[in-house]
Amino acid sequence: MGPMRRLATRLSEGVDRVTLALAALLAAAMTLALAVQVLFRFVLRAPLSWSEELARYCFVWLASLGAAAGVRRGLHPGIELWPAGVPAWVRRAVAIVGVGVVGAFLIVLAAYGWRLAAFNMRQRSPAMGLPMGLPYAAVPTGAVVMLVHLVARLLEGPREEPPGA
Repeated sequence: MGPMRRLATRLSEGVDRVTLALAALLAAAMTLALAVQVLFRFVLRAPLSWSEELARYCFVWLASLGAAAGVRRGLHPGIELWPAGVPAWVRRAVAIVGVGVVGAFLIVLAAYGWRLAAFNMRQRSPAMGLPMGLPYAAVPTGAVVMLVHLVARLLEGPREEPPGA
């Protein structure tokens, strides 16, 4: 394994560990916020103003980080329509072009997403008063993490099919 490939793999694995830990915390926070909201709304009849907002922002971050974890594991769906006899090198070339297109999209998504998040940092969320740039930052953050995983997967080469595929 070459040094660039090893670095990409280690970076992807490290980022994945952090991503999964954050996703677990976000899922727990979202679940707790919703449970507290149900308790206060239906049992105590005193709904909270902030719990739904917190759960929504946790969900946005969770979805973005979960999508990135899916890229690491090759779990996003794809369609392959290859007639019999297409050489392996053609399939590999098309796959590399596809990765390039997805990578370019993620770069654009990250760049414009960060601009949008920065633009919204002065606006405050209605219930919790958080800068609105924080929920907006989930999308470009997820795009950057997906890009790290995409580069690592490209450098690692072809993998076996995921379980159940």
